[in-house]
Amino acid sequence: MHPEDHLAAQRALSQLQPGSEPISEILRMRHREGHWIWLESVATDLRHNEHIRGILVNSRDVSKRIEAERARKVSVEALQETEQNFRRLAENAGDLVRQYAPDGQLEYCSPNASDLLGYESEELLCLGPLDLLFEEDRSVLAAAFERQLPPDFTQETFEYRLKRKDGSLVWVETTFKAVRDQITQEVAAFITITRDIEQRKHAEFQVKAQLDRYQRLLEFTVSLEHLTDPLTVVREALQRCLTLTEYEYGFALRIDEGSRQFWP
Repeated sequence: MHPEDHLAAQRALSQLQPGSEPISEILRMRHREGHWIWLESVATDLRHNEHIRGILVNSRDVSKRIEAERARKVSVEALQETEQNFRRLAENAGDLVRQYAPDGQLEYCSPNASDLLGYESEELLCLGPLDLLFEEDRSVLAAAFERQLPPDFTQETFEYRLKRKDGSLVWVETTFKAVRDQITQEVAAFITITRDIEQRKHAEFQVKAQLDRYQRLLEFTVSLEHLTDPLTVVREALQRCLTLTEYEYGFALRIDEGSRQFWP
């Protein structure tokens, strides 16, 4: 018997009384080959039995069960520590951090949800993953949620608009990360990190609009090179200018020997 289990064995034996219920104890015993094994032993006091007059002990090897329980305990403790660290980081991060179950149920939402969306984190726990999506962007994430994830999936990033509690829209960028079970490699949860990209999208739209205007100016220049009739040139110029500005109507005024002529 393992020296550390002597006291437990003595305590169990001291509790045995004639006619009492059997006592169960799990102890370590040295195997003939030298290694330790776990035995679950059940002792029954039969000293009152005239044929036995002793203590009957039945034992079975439970080493694999004990090892599995210990491994599970270590895994649970590691998971709890990871979750504590995750929540600590999430609650102090500038981005909105959420954790979803594999079926899409929101399990955790960081407190800074109110900064981004105007909702308290408890309110978001009652909403589905697509409830706050702007209608025109819903298909982007809906397709992502519905498709079968490849075995090697790790993360994916999306840009879309969310509806704030006051009804306004905000452009966000969300990175979806899969959290897998260390043993089975099955997806155990999804972590999403969402940040406000409203200013970045606004800048992108401005750059795109400016590039579009430059492109139209280039097309305008090229089109004029192929025109010879003055009236046609003026009309083409007016039409092109209207597409480059926010105006809806324009005209040209021709002055010839004291007379004026409008070219709408």
